Amino acid sequence: MNFLVTAAAAIMMLASATPSNPVIAKFLSEAEEQAAAAGVKNPISFEKTLFGTDAIIVTQEVPASSADLQQVPTDMMKKQRVDEMKSDKESQDLIQALKDTNTMFILRLVGNDGGNVDIMIMPADFK
Repeated sequence: MNFLVTAAAAIMMLASATPSNPVIAKFLSEAEEQAAAAGVKNPISFEKTLFGTDAIIVTQEVPASSADLQQVPTDMMKKQRVDEMKSDKESQDLIQALKDTNTMFILRLVGNDGGNVDIMIMPADFK
């Protein structure tokens, strides 16, 4: 099942976009600056999906194969990420901006063989 979700997400991500919301733009800019300072390239992007929905995609490399990634309990990880963001005071403005603009937040786990699993968080998940 995770494979189908990952394949669908990959198909949905069509083009880079530019956020019109200043909170989202600031988040992306700050994340890029922090990544550059740490020597990490392209860890975050803002893209428009096939359905016209915007998405913030945070890419995280993990020391695992794509077969191992398929075993990741994505529902549990999604709940953890949502709970972390909701409890972080600095994330409150970002969460509100995601809701206001109907923007998805996707955590993309990339294995050491290039395979990936996407954990898709919809704005409604922050209820």
